[in-house]
Amino acid sequence: MQYANIGKRFLAFLLDLLIWFVLTTIVYALLLAFFSALLTSVTTSSEASDQLFWLIFIIVGWLYHSINHNSPRQATLGKRAFGLTVSDLNGNKISFARATGRYFAFVFFTAFALADFLPVPFTEKSQALHDLIAGTVVIEKNTKSKSQ
Repeated sequence: MQYANIGKRFLAFLLDLLIWFVLTTIVYALLLAFFSALLTSVTTSSEASDQLFWLIFIIVGWLYHSINHNSPRQATLGKRAFGLTVSDLNGNKISFARATGRYFAFVFFTAFALADFLPVPFTEKSQALHDLIAGTVVIEKNTKSKSQ
């Protein structure tokens, strides 16, 4: 397996972040449109509105990343664009539960510690902290083992 380098991973992350933000904005707008009467009290202050947006951002991100990483393509749209996939340490597809754990480890280490991608250049398998915790790797798609 050829492990994805930090450059491709970062570019895939930026594309996924853009897609994730657009999806969140759409879901947020739809929720406000369909449930405006119920959400009026929640969104009357800008602080509450911001909190609701970020809650939706986390939920949409969880579903976007976990469903895509567990799919037969094993990649989000950003990773697909750069020919990357997510697998376990043996090159196999990961479960939805493992994808979920990987996502929340990513959110924690990115949002709170700002250190998630620091180990990538220094680990043998180019793993970020969330990969190390979830037991996953990001690999170049065309180099996956033929036994898959």
